[in-house]
Amino acid sequence: RKHAPAAGHACLANAAKATIQRILKANPVQPHKTRYFTEDRDPDFERKMNKVLIVYKEVNLQNETAGDPKDLPVITVSVDEKPGIQALRNVRPDLPPVPGKRTYVGRAYHYERKGTLSLLAA
Repeated sequence: RKHAPAAGHACLANAAKATIQRILKANPVQPHKTRYFTEDRDPDFERKMNKVLIVYKEVNLQNETAGDPKDLPVITVSVDEKPGIQALRNVRPDLPPVPGKRTYVGRAYHYERKGTLSLLAA
């Protein structure tokens, strides 16, 4: 409503919120809504994925044919990294569920940023 007069729709400046919502809902193009999608940006993704899947298959075959894992001549270690995880701290304690009142853990929307971190798993 605030931007309607500048866009040439002066009559919408005083329109009710529900009127604006009905107009937007009836329009087949809805730029005010966002849907996320995934995009494969790495052109070598398929090749890299196949290399990893081959390693998994080789380890699986070794484990099936060896019998006792202690007798395996090879040790396989898998390592993964997830960089750039936001480190956040809640500024208020969570509110626990209360029977008959709240069936979920309540968490304040506000938080304090503590930088980023990388998670390494093996």
